[in-house]
Amino acid sequence: MGLALGFAFQDVAASYLSGILLALVRPFAQSRHHDSLSYSHHRVCEGF
Repeated sequence: MGLALGFAFQDVAASYLSGILLALVRPFAQSRHHDSLSYSHHRVCEGF
């Protein structure tokens, strides 16, 4: 049963930890322009 719970909460734990790392590292600069193949977006990010 513990193995089943481990697999069930694996994605939840990974998402939680990645959110914490993004908050700590903050890899995105404020007022940065992001491009992809078919979409361009400019957003001014305010700090939290």
